[in-house]
Amino acid sequence: MRTRSTIPVHILTGFLGSGKTTLLNHALTSSSGFGADTAIVVNEFGDVALDQMFIQERSEETLVLKSGCICCSIRTDLVSTLTQLAAMSDARERPLKRVVIETSGISDPAPILTTLGSDFRLLTRFHLGAIVCAVDATDDGSARTEAVAQLAAADACIITKLDLAERQPEGSAEQRVHRLNPGAAIIPSNRFASWIESRDAPNRDMADILASLKPQVAAFSSGHSVRSLVLRTASPTSWPRFAIWLSALIFAHGDRILRMKGLLYDQARDTWLAVHGVRRFLHPPEHLQLGRGSMRDASLVFIVDGLDPALIERSYRQWVLAESDPDARPLAKIDAADLVPESTAMALAMNEGVAR
Repeated sequence: MRTRSTIPVHILTGFLGSGKTTLLNHALTSSSGFGADTAIVVNEFGDVALDQMFIQERSEETLVLKSGCICCSIRTDLVSTLTQLAAMSDARERPLKRVVIETSGISDPAPILTTLGSDFRLLTRFHLGAIVCAVDATDDGSARTEAVAQLAAADACIITKLDLAERQPEGSAEQRVHRLNPGAAIIPSNRFASWIESRDAPNRDMADILASLKPQVAAFSSGHSVRSLVLRTASPTSWPRFAIWLSALIFAHGDRILRMKGLLYDQARDTWLAVHGVRRFLHPPEHLQLGRGSMRDASLVFIVDGLDPALIERSYRQWVLAESDPDARPLAKIDAADLVPESTAMALAMNEGVAR
């Protein structure tokens, strides 16, 4: 099973003006907010760190990356900053419990996840926590690619500026979130800090949400080719077969899979497994203690851009469940003997994560 002795890194994202800094300030100054055991990293786009001027600094635990956008130009700065925080944590009487990164408003979270999951200097000290997206209730963000990517990647969303959204139909922001990202939790702004803290370790939140979803295919908006698929089907009879299928799917189409989440039952180990990823970054699978209830169905959520969700479902049924469908057109030929080395290595890593 995956170890949790490392420090969780949580990401606060959201488009320009969505209220990220206000949320972070409240979490830093509220009596129920973050304590001194939480390090804050503020990312700015540009040479002048404007957001940093508005952050309520407490001590050396508030750091800023200000030479560029964290998603593209300063990955080395991210690595060095987190390495610095690890050393700082080691020197403290009370080690750090978590790190929260506030991204710039135009950052795509996916490269950050890739850095956290692939840099050997970070893997032994940190693990990815949760991604929270601030969503402006007064702006649907449908025309902005970055805003769509941020919302698709989120584990949870906080809808901001509700007091200013008088002209918006009641519940329209929540509907927009669920249409694009049905697996995301919607949390009130005053629970940001407590929700983040609850995600330091695995919990049942994602499982509860996924288990309650109904099968559907939904389009985000007329201006985008983004669609979400909720697939409720039998769990795979073989975890390795599922791992091979998912790895090959991500390798072939990862750039068009904005987000995937899954809850499935592993018969061989008599346990539930949670899988999730953003584009080509797959988290290590997590064991969930959900009991031996009668439910054994898998719940899989895919958020895709320019990819037919029906092909994903057909591919799963054909290659994972081995269902016979002579009319099905496979999304990709998925055969262990035909896999390229990169996707084979990905599948082996997933299997290793389950075996722990």
